[in-house]
Amino acid sequence: MSRYYTMAVTITGAAPDCVDAVKQAAEAEWTFDDWLLNDSVLTSPADGSLCGGETEEEFAERLAKAIWFANDGYCRVEVRATYLDQMPFETHCLDENDYRRLVASSGKEAGDAVEPQSTRCGPYDLAIDGPTFRSQRELLLKLQRLADGRTSEVPDPHDRELLEGLIELTDALADQAHDKHGVDCLLDTEP
Repeated sequence: MSRYYTMAVTITGAAPDCVDAVKQAAEAEWTFDDWLLNDSVLTSPADGSLCGGETEEEFAERLAKAIWFANDGYCRVEVRATYLDQMPFETHCLDENDYRRLVASSGKEAGDAVEPQSTRCGPYDLAIDGPTFRSQRELLLKLQRLADGRTSEVPDPHDRELLEGLIELTDALADQAHDKHGVDCLLDTEP
């Protein structure tokens, strides 16, 4: 009986001149083929099946032995085995009472448009200079008052740098929204 696994191997401290041999030895034991080498740490995950009653520990020992022979000495070998045949899961079946409770608690009526999930995103990585950002916010407030007709004061030409910084900030947000959260708010062309 075979059992399906993801085996992820992390090899630390392999001799630099033995890295290719170590990878080949590991690939001979499992279906590893997508390797990442970073600061003398070599990693690869791959799916496959354990057969013949071999346990995860026996596999780890067999793999480590092959790696150590290829390395011509010790290096740290870590094997993370994830059993895929019977992954843990939870089932949630919501009934009409849940429907009424959740729709009522949202303040919306059935059939109202629901806010798309993509507009509720996780964290963003931003580098913000406090005084510059304060000046940019003041400029935005000045532009808002101008647009509302509450002032005739137009921004100064030196405010252009602050506006360019705001454009760069919104571009960084748009890039991260697209790359990290799948929100499409990128511009198709430059104006």
